Amino acid sequence: LMGTNMYGPPSVLSLSIAKPSSSSPSPSTSPSTNNSTSSRRDVSSSSSIITVSCVNATVIVPHTTMTCIISEGMGNGYTVTIRVDDLTSSSNPFISLRYLSPVVSALLPPSAKGGGLTIIGQNFGYDPSMIEVSMVDLNNNVAPIVCIDPWIVVPHISIGCSVPATDGSSATNNTNTNTNMVISLTAANQSSPLVAQDSSSSSSLVSFYYATSPITSNVASGQFLVTNELGGMASFEVYMLEVPTAVISVRLWSTRPDISRVLNDTVSFDVGDMSRRTVYIMGAADNDNNNGDVPYTIEAQISSSDGYFHNQKIPSVRVMNNNIFWPSISGISPALTP
Repeated sequence: LMGTNMYGPPSVLSLSIAKPSSSSPSPSTSPSTNNSTSSRRDVSSSSSIITVSCVNATVIVPHTTMTCIISEGMGNGYTVTIRVDDLTSSSNPFISLRYLSPVVSALLPPSAKGGGLTIIGQNFGYDPSMIEVSMVDLNNNVAPIVCIDPWIVVPHISIGCSVPATDGSSATNNTNTNTNMVISLTAANQSSPLVAQDSSSSSSLVSFYYATSPITSNVASGQFLVTNELGGMASFEVYMLEVPTAVISVRLWSTRPDISRVLNDTVSFDVGDMSRRTVYIMGAADNDNNNGDVPYTIEAQISSSDGYFHNQKIPSVRVMNNNIFWPSISGISPALTP
């Protein structure tokens, strides 16, 4: 043989991504069988506006399958390139990288007077300029409600945006989740599903509604906090959706004071105060050795000289007090004492 022996360049035959817009194990890729497993490997994906790298390449099957850790990103249509030593794969028009589409799982509703809506879920990304949110009527009875000026609360899993005040129509003046208005979220041209999923699916439609009270908590509808019989604690935040025009006093209590206690059972807000107050709750045993986990709720009510705020309530905060099996030892009871 004359000349220099060369291995063939790598080629990408298939790809899959394991997780969301945050950093995660990435595509399995299939290079040519002519590449040495000890060679240096670089993987990158690029679109018309951005390039993301895939690092820590690991060979799973020599010559044919590898994994790597891809950086955070948003959207789809990324061309995948693999370089082995000085050989680079050509682009495959049938293979491209797409991050997982956003999934909406819960919301913290806005005031009926409009304002901030917080949306909770997965795969939202990190760039608010690439996020669009609207509330869509599945029956097409009313025009969509657009939620403007989105901002990132927690990258990839929580965003906020501003909605207008309710106009009083039956389609937009909902105070619970029994409504045909559902949240549609698009992140970098990838949209949350607008087709109801079955109960076994991880994604489902989340209905949009306005809050029934000018005060609320940061516990989403359907979410449970957890305490336990060993005195395990949980906390949540209480905040105003509308600017207080008088001093606000909020009294909080548990529906099961025998197994739980609100440690700071009164919080207050001054005129104009829109900051948040943290409420702490503690669980305890109920003298029944093994009766399973016990649910309860935390309730709260406003007292104020302003008649609009007076007697308003926050939505019930649901809590589960986890059971701890207590053997009888010297008559000791772990129950909560006053």
